[in-house]
Amino acid sequence: MGFYYAREKQKFDAEWERLSAWYQAEGMSAEAIRELYQYDCAVFCRQRSFENRTQPLPEEPASVLYQKFAQLTTMMTDTDLRGRYDWIESLDDEELAGRLKKLSADDRELLTQIVMDGLTKAEVARLRGVTRQSINDKIQRIKIFLKKV
Repeated sequence: MGFYYAREKQKFDAEWERLSAWYQAEGMSAEAIRELYQYDCAVFCRQRSFENRTQPLPEEPASVLYQKFAQLTTMMTDTDLRGRYDWIESLDDEELAGRLKKLSADDRELLTQIVMDGLTKAEVARLRGVTRQSINDKIQRIKIFLKKV
């Protein structure tokens, strides 16, 4: 089932009118309210994008490609990963896992934020207080390090 944008946006706007009035009544500044709205709007748009670009997996895989590559799928649960970087241990490629372990703690955290936490490069840049280009440069440097033979 798709994301019906008009109906969902109407609900979002109605809820935000109510929240905005409540925030103003509680004495929150207009700038703070605007920042909250921008954040919630970005989350709304990401949710819309997610809903439009995903579909449930079929119970009985009909696709030949799905059947061909079914052995490559993995399911990870919270119990599989006890530590922040345990995802590295779960990799089948021991050489890659070894290289990832040799990365600096900052670089491992950057990859974890993107790969496991699902953050975008822009979100990581915002969290770290740096530019998006700086994050792109770090990722390129990490890729080069990981590809070395």
